[in-house]
Amino acid sequence: MDKARTEHFRRILLAELRRHARLVGDDQAAAIDAAGDGAKESADLSLHGLCVRCGKPINERRLEAVPTARYDAACQAAIEQTNSHSPRPTI
Repeated sequence: MDKARTEHFRRILLAELRRHARLVGDDQAAAIDAAGDGAKESADLSLHGLCVRCGKPINERRLEAVPTARYDAACQAAIEQTNSHSPRPTI
């Protein structure tokens, strides 16, 4: 992924971070803004477009749809498949 695309997704993540901050209250949003570059660097570090399971690049279309995606589509499907076969507790 080139630098411009990485910056594009970083901006999407920062917008998502700000949206969530507004949801939890103005005090939280002020704390994130006060953190300045520290918060921005944290968001940047969380997005380099690589799957945390296999290390392969996450498809840009997936990142457009789910900017916080940690897994590529294949790994996400495998995780969901594994979880669907796990016995779930019943009431």
